[in-house]
Amino acid sequence: MKKFKFNALKDVFKRVHTQQKPATPGALVEAATRGDLETVKSLLANGANLNEKDKSNNTALMGAAQHGHTEVARFLIEQGALLNEKDKNGSTALIWAAHWGHKEIVDLLIAKDIVLNEKDRWEYTALMWAAHNGHAEIVRALIDKGASLQEQEKRGYTAQNLAELVRHPEIAQIIKEAVAKQQQPSPPPAESQPSQPIAPPPAP
Repeated sequence: MKKFKFNALKDVFKRVHTQQKPATPGALVEAATRGDLETVKSLLANGANLNEKDKSNNTALMGAAQHGHTEVARFLIEQGALLNEKDKNGSTALIWAAHWGHKEIVDLLIAKDIVLNEKDRWEYTALMWAAHNGHAEIVRALIDKGASLQEQEKRGYTAQNLAELVRHPEIAQIIKEAVAKQQQPSPPPAESQPSQPIAPPPAP
């Protein structure tokens, strides 16, 4: 009988001390920011809020996007992380990924239903940051996805203007060609042709 009670108490003790504690607020954002995928998974399994924010209003997805942690970003997106959340400066995960040149994360984000032309507190879009910071492949990807080429930041500069201002001629040319392509008039519709030849009129 004593042995049975001892084993029962031992089992209770084991369950109590092996049970995971509730996730600490902000822990998910911290884990994602440092690229710790296993901790991210563990925290979410233990009830962490997928879209929690830290003191700077960063989400876990923003943290992963800023620091180029592609697999963490991929996992968070697969789990249903909100894509268009903003931090204290109005930046989204897409803006951060474009800003720092993390092309794979940009590709993950624009494959989803995301706001391409969202602006931060400086009224920069993701395309503007990519153009300003010299990330040509991201510029191409955003243009191909339909990012606006005419958006202006606070001083009135477009993405093309910013690329010229900071001397990224290749990127300025990419945007210039895209603008010209958009401004080309649509070709007139082709005249419909009869499906069968018209019979000649009868001889008089």
